[in-house]
Amino acid sequence: MIKQHRGATSTEWYGFAGWVTSWVSYALFLVWAYIPDEYLEAAGINVFPSKSWALIFPTWCCMLIVFLISAYESLCALVAVDALSSFTTVHDSFSRWPEDLGISDPWCGCEDSIPPLADLPAHMVSEALYGA
Repeated sequence: MIKQHRGATSTEWYGFAGWVTSWVSYALFLVWAYIPDEYLEAAGINVFPSKSWALIFPTWCCMLIVFLISAYESLCALVAVDALSSFTTVHDSFSRWPEDLGISDPWCGCEDSIPPLADLPAHMVSEALYGA
């Protein structure tokens, strides 16, 4: 049996109202930004912000979006990285340490060949990358 559609849901009404409100707000913004102050005052609109806000507000909003995205990505990266003393940085049975492969110095700088693939301890990588 096919269910009959009896009208729009509240979500559809709110979406439509938001869409109309957005376009009306954008149209009012463009009118305020491009029409000279003399015409607005002649139309009886005496209270309005400075025209410099026509550039400041969109620029501020764009930079806020850039900041929020970069802050979100930075915090996610900060949370995802475990501490050097964390249990997740301990080796397991599948780890291949340089000592087990007969490599005395992992930073040997072999010019003749590529050294065998080996895991490096987290503290050694941190020291090489960040000096800490």
